[in-house]
Amino acid sequence: TKSASDPVVTTNPSGGVGTLWVNTTTGETYCCTDATAGANVWKNVGAGSGDINPSVPSTWQGTNYGYMIGGYAPTTDRIYRYSFTSDGNATDHANAFTTLLNPMACRSETYGYILGGRTAPPEVYVDHVTKFLFASSNNATDVANLTQARGMGFTSSNATHGYCVGGYVGAPAPSNHWNIIDKHDFSAGTNSTDVGDLTSVWSSGCSLVSSTYGYAAGGSKTSWAQTADIDKWSMVSDGNGTDVGDLVHNHYYGAGVSSETYGYACAGKNGSPVIHDIDKMSFASDSSATAYSGTLTGAPGHAVGVSASSSSTHGYCTGGGTSAGVSSNIIDKFSYSSEGNASDVGDLPDVPGSVGTQYTAGTQY
Repeated sequence: TKSASDPVVTTNPSGGVGTLWVNTTTGETYCCTDATAGANVWKNVGAGSGDINPSVPSTWQGTNYGYMIGGYAPTTDRIYRYSFTSDGNATDHANAFTTLLNPMACRSETYGYILGGRTAPPEVYVDHVTKFLFASSNNATDVANLTQARGMGFTSSNATHGYCVGGYVGAPAPSNHWNIIDKHDFSAGTNSTDVGDLTSVWSSGCSLVSSTYGYAAGGSKTSWAQTADIDKWSMVSDGNGTDVGDLVHNHYYGAGVSSETYGYACAGKNGSPVIHDIDKMSFASDSSATAYSGTLTGAPGHAVGVSASSSSTHGYCTGGGTSAGVSSNIIDKFSYSSEGNASDVGDLPDVPGSVGTQYTAGTQY
């Protein structure tokens, strides 16, 4: 078939699987690999990139628990969980495969996934993809590898795949920021593949997630220059990230929360000062963020290296630290539908040698 445009998921080929489609405008060539009526899959088989797939529903928001993984000051391997249905303190759920700071996390319907991070001691960045079961307290197990060992990256996931994006590798390896978009298949359990690049090398910002896109918001680029930029990458078709706007605040070491319609970039560090503000961006318009009418509680330490999780109705920010490295044990909660200041609804368990922790990862079930 020849056409001046690409096929879409509702293009039902009469020849079924194996049908070739040539876009005479761009020269892109596609082959139908799944001829499900109204939900066809067209794989790019030419020199270009980007497949045509049905939208896969997001499983980002949780309804039961939020999870905080690893952390620093001191470094820990613990996985804590706290309830979305009743306010209260977090409890110890399981352990990661080792002590970790600056790990990344995403989720399938039944498992939490821990991606990369840095062990300490010794200080080594790892490429492990490990998973833990939400429904039981079994410790995390190693199931695959990233394409590059790193920490402080961005994440997203849908029902079938997880994404680990950007990130940083420091001492003892040569220091380096990354722009990689890694993708791993939950069901296959195979190693990640590099499916694209962000617009720049990038780390230590906020991960925001819609039903079809992941977003990198704020953070640091080359030489730790702080940024307010927002990039997005598709979870429907493989390809590079695109710049879609800017945050209100220029900061790094914040945390991202996502409702079905908005992404929230919370807290962080802007030079020496720490901030407790929340920026809000619309997934529908893909434009620059606006200020949310409220802040985190602002208790000492609750700003740098905060962990976050997303329920269907509220955002949660846990732990964090000051620019001087003093850790917090706070669990903050704020509403999507009724903007206002966050409420302190519980505490993390005491970490040996410290009250609270920072530089952690978060997910939800």
